[in-house]
Amino acid sequence: MVNDVVLLHDGLEVARGTVRINHPLLHDGLVILATSFDQHLAGFRCFLPGVGLVDLVPGRRIALPNGGTLGVLSVLADARRTADGRVFPGGAQLGSPALQLSLLSRDGSVWQDWYFLREPPPAALAVAGAVPQPVEPLAGGCCLTVGVLLAALSYYRKRAHGDRPQL
Repeated sequence: MVNDVVLLHDGLEVARGTVRINHPLLHDGLVILATSFDQHLAGFRCFLPGVGLVDLVPGRRIALPNGGTLGVLSVLADARRTADGRVFPGGAQLGSPALQLSLLSRDGSVWQDWYFLREPPPAALAVAGAVPQPVEPLAGGCCLTVGVLLAALSYYRKRAHGDRPQL
């Protein structure tokens, strides 16, 4: 839930910022809070080797360590690929996400294709060392796993000590 906000006063821009849940925009005593709870996929936060954390959103261009440029052309929350290779949106709910990427090499050659995040990365991205690795789902999955392990350990520890609630 990200809102890009521009504050205007008499038609002139006085402030610009991104408003997220628990991250308001503060300007001259004014607090702007996120109020839109519509879920719309804006992009993906990924780790790019040699670059670090990046937000892959349409229109973004990222300089790569090898001198190339990775461009994000489109982001689909749920994409489908037909038998002839065409890609079309399947809906707004997160299902089979895909990024339409372009890779401009230092020598001027251009690669452009879709990267479905649930499939192996295209060879061109792997060769260029520009395979985006989503980090938010990984962090969430790790937290859930740790929580389940702690709950299981707690249960068996209490059971071993005879600590059972009276029903």
